[in-house]
Amino acid sequence: MEEFQRLLDRKLAAGNHRRQQRVMAWAGLLDAAGWYVAIARGDGSLWLGEHAKGFLERLGEVPDQWPALVELLGRVPGTRVDLSGESVCLWSDREAATSMGTLAVPLTKRESEVWEWIRRGKTTPEIAVILGCAPRTVETHVGNLYRKIGVRDRGSAILGKPFAKE
Repeated sequence: MEEFQRLLDRKLAAGNHRRQQRVMAWAGLLDAAGWYVAIARGDGSLWLGEHAKGFLERLGEVPDQWPALVELLGRVPGTRVDLSGESVCLWSDREAATSMGTLAVPLTKRESEVWEWIRRGKTTPEIAVILGCAPRTVETHVGNLYRKIGVRDRGSAILGKPFAKE
């Protein structure tokens, strides 16, 4: 019976390790896309993505425990907690930076259209056909879009939140 218990414990630990690896991979992707990500560890300490660390350092307060982080985020004006559970927290301050619903450098109508097609998974040549322009023109719009919303690749652009110029 003890041997069975040890085997079961090893299997559970391996399963939890794989689950933790998947969570950390998603956290890294979201951090790369510009989201603030915090994950509670089993001992109550925090793993913070690079963007989250920078955000908290700018506030002058970097909590090392989960309850302190949740309490701090509740006090910061303009911060929106997008997902919070017992062990994962995603938040942004984009609402504060875009309080009027526009970026500092707003997107043109065409850049907004390109961004929408990127979100739908279209390639540059496909977007060119849809919009009736050259692929190089689409590439120019994509480059401008990335610069304006502060991303470096399509995955980050898909997770970003640009606003169209009215």
